Amino acid sequence: MIYIYFPFHKSVYSIHSFVIPMHYFIDSIYKTLNEHSYEVKMLTNPGQLYNHKLNKDDLLIINQNDFLHSFRSHCIPPKLEEYLYGIEKQVILIVMEEMEKRSKCHPPQIEQVKKKCIHSVWDFSEKNKRFYEPYNVNCLIVPNGYHPCVKWNKKLQKKDIDFFFYGSMGGKRDKIMNNLKLKGYNVVFKNCYEDEFIDNVTRTKIILIIHRMDDEKSVDFYRLSCLLTNNVFVIHEDVDDEYIETQQKFDKIIYCPYDSMVDKAEHYLKMSQKKRNEISNEISKWWVDNHHIKNYIPFDIFH
Repeated sequence: MIYIYFPFHKSVYSIHSFVIPMHYFIDSIYKTLNEHSYEVKMLTNPGQLYNHKLNKDDLLIINQNDFLHSFRSHCIPPKLEEYLYGIEKQVILIVMEEMEKRSKCHPPQIEQVKKKCIHSVWDFSEKNKRFYEPYNVNCLIVPNGYHPCVKWNKKLQKKDIDFFFYGSMGGKRDKIMNNLKLKGYNVVFKNCYEDEFIDNVTRTKIILIIHRMDDEKSVDFYRLSCLLTNNVFVIHEDVDDEYIETQQKFDKIIYCPYDSMVDKAEHYLKMSQKKRNEISNEISKWWVDNHHIKNYIPFDIFH
């Protein structure tokens, strides 16, 4: 049996724009495993998890943030820490963020638990893999790919928002969005719940993906998956040198250096909506045809 622990899956928090991409990713994994005839059960609260003692052949898929938060009592009940101590190489850890900064603030006891309980790591980033070498675990690249469950059933909207950004603001992101706003464009940067999020996205002409910091410049599969699946026009800030091979593999995406993003955004905004639709439809077709999540899930580890 494969268990997926995602405590926010059906709660109000799961539909906030901070969590929406992870919600979609977990649903895509769950549905893909089901489609390939694996026994999978979703555990959506700590009580469900604690009441399921894993058999020796069971595996537990858990998002890294939930794993880490179990060691911080203000986030998730510390009983999860006790639960993880009792598991032997049965946890599949899903990593969706850069490890460079975050790994330095992990509590020391987390190292013991990782060595004991992690079966494998599903990571979006080649750069992150080195952080798991000390644990002697199999680190596999599993980006957030396409799955039809991420497709929205939304009627076509009038596109009255020029640029929309969601996520944590500050620094680099504020600068770009404020520059566009000063030029008179209708710019929205807002975190919201799913219905409003989908409404804003479908009303937007161009969505910009801007890295939060210069040392976290990877391909943002976290955002790209639902956007490309839904034919959204996206401009993605360039990645750093460690991700050039990944950028080349996903070369249909429109990339742009940070210092040129305002000019590039204006260039595409001056196009007709029909032309932008042609471009985004072509990219979406490439995404759907080539980057289904089933192409990345390592099914062989379940045998």
